Amino acid sequence: MMMNTITTRSEVLELVKNSLNKTVSNPNEFLLQIFLQDSASIEATSKARSMSLSSAVDYLEVDCPTLTDLFSKLRIALGKVKNRKAQEKLDDILARVDETVLAAVRESNNTVSEEVVPEFYSMLDYKFNGKMICFIFKEFKHIQNRVGASYDLENLRQCASRLGYNFIEYINLRKAEFKSIINQHANGDFSEYASLIVAVSTHGTQYDYLMASDSNSQNFQSMLQLNKDVVKPFYTTPTLQEKPKIFLIQACRGDEKNAARIATDSISTDNVPGSDCIIVFSSIPGYVSWRSSSSGSHFFTAFKDVIMSSPLPLSFDDFRRKMKRIMLQGKKNGDTIQHQPIEFRDQSLTKDILFCKAR
Repeated sequence: MMMNTITTRSEVLELVKNSLNKTVSNPNEFLLQIFLQDSASIEATSKARSMSLSSAVDYLEVDCPTLTDLFSKLRIALGKVKNRKAQEKLDDILARVDETVLAAVRESNNTVSEEVVPEFYSMLDYKFNGKMICFIFKEFKHIQNRVGASYDLENLRQCASRLGYNFIEYINLRKAEFKSIINQHANGDFSEYASLIVAVSTHGTQYDYLMASDSNSQNFQSMLQLNKDVVKPFYTTPTLQEKPKIFLIQACRGDEKNAARIATDSISTDNVPGSDCIIVFSSIPGYVSWRSSSSGSHFFTAFKDVIMSSPLPLSFDDFRRKMKRIMLQGKKNGDTIQHQPIEFRDQSLTKDILFCKAR
């Protein structure tokens, strides 16, 4: 095998994303040609407008049985928009991919056949599978309230029960209260817990700022900063070392959106996680996160659907693929399909996570 041969699926996807981002000058037209291969014109147009090049590759990766199928769709679309340079770059990547990786088939349960057996964090050596700390913000002093946010709380509570996580909830905290409680937990004893989940549902802005109940949309100093105020306090918790720490963030990250008449978590206006941390964002940078007044956020609704319907134990890799599929397929609102690509930021996970049944 040559030194420059690509031998992992994730490396293939990363190279494809980087190549397309550098060589495709008209992303909307290119994405439209991708989705017209399998969808009607209206649906294809909606998908093309709502996705970035990178999120479209993630969507196709979940939808295509093999990477060969993925490359085929991309090459057809590039041919339609007459982008020969991008085709050549894609062919260069294709020539370096190991044939077994190209032919690996994604099964119906969204797994990929691989020879390597993943290593998992230890989840059964502790009294509890984990602790889930949930922060829900429904009412605010200076900005609009979040109708339907109570459903996020109930969805998370159901998931915690099935997964065997001790559940703790906080509602409508002021900034000072939030920081105090986070620090209390970060300085707490997790010796009986295999993992931690921190879930936040609130308004948000660009640069990963989050709204407390007393935050002012015109003053960043009044807001919570995700990494500094939510994630970083748990970096050095002694009894959480070498244990997975999952942060689920339902909040807008900008104002970009599709034309759907549904509430969002945006107001008008990067940091890398620490050891064994992963942040799951409800949207990609610059975009809103959709919320229904009658069912809660699309993000935590999808989270509940995956956790409650999947056979357990469930690997985090499978959870990730199922979440991406649901969120990218979108949720119908009237005549509009609302797509919401999500982001997983997990540079520091050293193993796979296994969601297990409550004991």
